[in-house]
Amino acid sequence: MKLIRTILWFICICLLLTSVFFGVSAVASSEKNVIPKDIAIVFDNSGSMYFDDNTAWCRATYAMEIFASMLNDKDTLSIYPMYEIIIEGNSYTQARPFKITGPKRASEIRDIYTPNAGGTPIESIDAAYNGLKNAAGEKWLIVLTDGTYFHMKNLRLSPDDSISELNKRFDSYISDMNIIYLGIGADALQPKVSANSSYRMVVEKAADSKDVLAKLTQMCNLIFGRDTIPASHISGDKLDFDISMNKMIVFVQGENVSGVSVVNSSGDNVGKLESAVSTMYSTKGSDEGATVDNKLQGMIVTYTDCSAGDYSIKYSGSATSVEVYYEPNVEMSFLFTDAEGVEVRPDQLYEGDYVIQYGMMDGKTGEFTESDLLGDTRYSGHYSVNGNESGIESANKRGSTKVSLKEGDSFNADMTVRYLSGYEIHKEGSAFGWPLSVGSKPAGELELRISGGESQYELASLEGGAPYRAEVYYQGEKLTGDELRKTEITWDADKSGAVVNIEFRDDHYEITLSHREPGNPEKTPVGDFAFPFSAAYKAEGTAEAHSKPVQMAYSIKAPEDKIQVRLVSGSYFTVNEFQKGTPVRAEITLNGSRLTPEEFNSVNFVATCDGIPLSTKAVPEESAYLIYPSEGADLKTGFYRIKCEVTGEDEIGRPITDKAETLIELGLIPGWLRWLLILLAILLLIIIILAILHIKALPQKVNPLRRDSTMLFDGEDDTRNTVFKGDIAKKTLSVFTKRGGKKFGVTMSVKPGDGSYIRTPQHKRVALVDNTSVRPVGGDAVKEIFIGSAHYTYDDDTRKWNTNQQRPFNVKQGTTITYSGKMRVNGELKDFYVKTKVNFKKSR
Repeated sequence: MKLIRTILWFICICLLLTSVFFGVSAVASSEKNVIPKDIAIVFDNSGSMYFDDNTAWCRATYAMEIFASMLNDKDTLSIYPMYEIIIEGNSYTQARPFKITGPKRASEIRDIYTPNAGGTPIESIDAAYNGLKNAAGEKWLIVLTDGTYFHMKNLRLSPDDSISELNKRFDSYISDMNIIYLGIGADALQPKVSANSSYRMVVEKAADSKDVLAKLTQMCNLIFGRDTIPASHISGDKLDFDISMNKMIVFVQGENVSGVSVVNSSGDNVGKLESAVSTMYSTKGSDEGATVDNKLQGMIVTYTDCSAGDYSIKYSGSATSVEVYYEPNVEMSFLFTDAEGVEVRPDQLYEGDYVIQYGMMDGKTGEFTESDLLGDTRYSGHYSVNGNESGIESANKRGSTKVSLKEGDSFNADMTVRYLSGYEIHKEGSAFGWPLSVGSKPAGELELRISGGESQYELASLEGGAPYRAEVYYQGEKLTGDELRKTEITWDADKSGAVVNIEFRDDHYEITLSHREPGNPEKTPVGDFAFPFSAAYKAEGTAEAHSKPVQMAYSIKAPEDKIQVRLVSGSYFTVNEFQKGTPVRAEITLNGSRLTPEEFNSVNFVATCDGIPLSTKAVPEESAYLIYPSEGADLKTGFYRIKCEVTGEDEIGRPITDKAETLIELGLIPGWLRWLLILLAILLLIIIILAILHIKALPQKVNPLRRDSTMLFDGEDDTRNTVFKGDIAKKTLSVFTKRGGKKFGVTMSVKPGDGSYIRTPQHKRVALVDNTSVRPVGGDAVKEIFIGSAHYTYDDDTRKWNTNQQRPFNVKQGTTITYSGKMRVNGELKDFYVKTKVNFKKSR
């Protein structure tokens, strides 16, 4: 009995661990409907669990702690001990069980202590039932026993009586909750299965530890709907799976287990690490004994967003068991193929026969999968064509059904797939963008070709212009006959200028232009026109095809008829001449030529003059009008503007016009006399101007320049310290210098020389010098003077100037003037010498 009980609790630990793990996975799945569970477990803490160094109590406590730590947030676990237990100083019994909701208080179970242990009371099952029957969640009563008999009211029952009491209870309990009963060992009691209930009852017997593991695994699957990686996908520390996972939980149990991870050949984690939890055995027991199983250790790691592939489970320590639980990342999808199995996009469904294929698709790769990790996969749903439904059923990994569609049909479908332990995906057609409308087959290539025509049309002869030829090709073949008649040619009439006419011609269309209003061609606009022509054509069973636009371009040219009127007349008349009817002539031309008498008679002519009434006379043979004052017109001298206008029509009736004007003068004297007087006045003006231009004139200014001058003082060059000046005023020309505040130079009387007129430029005028007027400036300082070739010297004895020049002489631009002498400085006489040139230009 001790050996069986030990095996039972060791296997129960594994059962509880695996079942709770899947509970977490199921809750995390968005496709799996997870209902909160209320679970009642009877904790067999009878004496045999502790006697003779038995560690079964330690294993049971460890199992319950793991179970509790992995509860979902809304799951509730109640532990009904056969005998009183103490947890963190609090007492719990069958009447007051230890209860937790969610995993937060799971570690408290490690503190369970049993002060006194006894027999195996059947009332513990009653207590668990009574505490569970009013729970709100999914109710599970779990009975695990190795007993061959039970006690009731502290009395030992026989095996038959024990079975009778068990049957009586389970027949009553099954109407309220699910029941699992597992007898451990070959001699364990086994009640009958109660039927006719919406709840489940499972009664099993496990003869040995291997059988216990199998049976308990089945029971855990029943409670938690767990999905465990099959043995074919895990071998030792090697793990492989061929679909991606939303979540994967790995539980490794054994002595000193730590550092659990799942990695690929490159050392990368299988997915995102969500949590890592270490578990530990309890060190408390009972007054009957507290032998510890220190091998009860483990670690739980949880990964999310895992990719398919081959991995290794890495850990430290000695593992006694490795379990892997998973939540697949899959979607349900549809696929259309044609009769040959080629995939057809839903938006390319045209009339024909198709196969609807449906199955599970890997959420990461987007590829269909038939992985055995999806377990039993069952599909059910409907598809409808124009509202007529047909059922879809399949128990395979993938399924298919045939459907025939016609143009215009509306297709829709819904599908539900159930797989693994309670996963379900349901999709309406709207999830795939349905209902689908079956369209026409794609249109082929349509080409419009336009040839012929003219680049320019004359407005007058528009309707007689060369036509265009429009040909239509579909898929490279020219359309003719009835197929061509199906073609629609379109264009923008508002941009065409003229009216575009198109007529069928068996193998082409003929396009011609005509006036907008045949009776009024002038209402058709002229200028450059460009607009696209397009063709549309629908072949049987296909969508309508449209050609690329073909640009039509031409110009409509208006007639260039130009009428002109020209006034021919003199500009001056005497009043008497004009009164006698001396005419002004208006000549009219059309396109540069005289009008024919018929054309002349079709034009209108009007003439006006400022304040003078006029009369006109037509001269058709000369294409002219004569204009003269009306009889009795009151004419006065002065200027008058004669205006005229001629209007007519071009060859298409559009108005053409031209205007002309001229200015005439009416005077009292004849024109020849008037011109004679004007000529005499002009001649007199010329004489006056010439006389003025020949007035004698001296230069206005003389300006000796430093660059043309030299000053020597006491034998040394002193030019830069000397100021050179000149002046011409009151018929006197002076050239002098300034040095040290003293002024000395030459002055002479002048008058204009030959050719020195007002019209002569300044620098070309000549000053005629009176030879006797040359005098020094500055008293006795100047002793000798040279003016060009004229030479003057001062005679100290006679105190007179002697000269070699007996007659007047000219001073012109560039004439050199030199004067020298002595200058007293500080009572001492110093020699000086000045040489400069005459410059009649203006100062700069």
